[in-house]
Amino acid sequence: KRALVTSPRLAVLGLGKMGSSMALRLRESGHDIAVWNRSVSKAHAVAAEHMGMAGQCSVSGTARGCVSSLAHEGSAVLLVLSDTATTLDVIDQVRDELRGRTVVNLTSGNPDDGRLIAAVLAAPELGVRAYVDGAYCGPPNKARQGAGAVFLSCSDPAAIESLRPALSALGEVVVAGGVGTSRAIDYAVVDLALACQASFLSNVDMLEREGVDRAQLYQHMAKR
Repeated sequence: KRALVTSPRLAVLGLGKMGSSMALRLRESGHDIAVWNRSVSKAHAVAAEHMGMAGQCSVSGTARGCVSSLAHEGSAVLLVLSDTATTLDVIDQVRDELRGRTVVNLTSGNPDDGRLIAAVLAAPELGVRAYVDGAYCGPPNKARQGAGAVFLSCSDPAAIESLRPALSALGEVVVAGGVGTSRAIDYAVVDLALACQASFLSNVDMLEREGVDRAQLYQHMAKR
């Protein structure tokens, strides 16, 4: 196993299904990362994966240790946690290590959640370089394949551009407007997909009641 020669520039905090998928995809794309999760076994599982991994991975027992292991220049902290309350708790744990770093919040939530995190990280004493609010559109397997969409919003476009090489590994990077807009777009896209699915299932039910052969339906769907 090759040890990290230089300090990684990206930390992933939160390794549930989505966070683990993102971390593995980043490594596969050649990015050296640092990872942390409350259940440390999940962090070790990400670090132990070697098949097809071009990037290395270091594990820290604490969120603070994970962030402090980052390079001093141009580093970013990716938050992929369970909810906004947990995100606030983790931010409090790493607050002394955030100076000069960019924070990317991909924890699920609504636009108000994004604005709440932005307000907390705007405290001058933290010295955060930039806050990038975001939403990942797609399930974990899409993140693992780099096939979803990463909706991002930030008051500093340069911050997003500096992270584009890494975040593009996760999927199409879509830049929205101010903080909260990325989450609004994600909500709208997901709701559209659910509405289409519900409508389709309703129509299939109607066809079955009318005795229409489902193969005929699929034949004409394919033509269109």
